[in-house]
Amino acid sequence: RGEFHEPVPVRQLHAIHRVGGVGVFGDDAVQPGAAQGQAGGQTLIEHNRDALGVPGLQLVRGTAPAALSDLETPDAIFIGGGVTRDGVLDTCWQHLRPGGRLVANAVTLQSEMTLMAWRAQHGGELTRLHVAQAQPLGEFDTWRQALPITLLDVIKPL
Repeated sequence: RGEFHEPVPVRQLHAIHRVGGVGVFGDDAVQPGAAQGQAGGQTLIEHNRDALGVPGLQLVRGTAPAALSDLETPDAIFIGGGVTRDGVLDTCWQHLRPGGRLVANAVTLQSEMTLMAWRAQHGGELTRLHVAQAQPLGEFDTWRQALPITLLDVIKPL
C-alpha cells in the first residue's frame, strides 16, 4: 500500500513547461518563475497565473531540461510530460536539492516504462489515477473515462 509522505518545505518556486510541463517549486521569498518553449504554452501559463492568483510568477521562455540550468536549486519538481525526452529526468534529479521531491506523470506506455525504470534505480512510489466525468448518453448520463495517469513520487536522499 502507498504511504503518505510529509510535505517538502518549499523555498523556491519555478515552473518549466514543455509539452506536458515541468514545474519546479519553492517559496515566494524568491521570484517564482515558469519556463516554456512553445508560444501556446506560454500564453496558457500566463492565463493560469493571472486566473489562479499567482501574479508573481515570472515566465522564462525555454524548454526543459535546458531551462533548468539557470534556476536556483528547487525543493520540488513536477514533470507533467516529456519524461521520455533525453535528459529530462536526469537533469531534474541533478538540480533537485537533497531531501527534495520529484513527481512525474505518464499517460503513454513508453513514459510509464520510463517511470518504472526510474523507480527501479531511485525508489519511490507509483500511483495510477483514473478519472471519469459524467456526460450525456442519449436521454441518460454515463461516465466517460479520461486517460489513466501514472504518477511517480520520489524523495532525493540526503
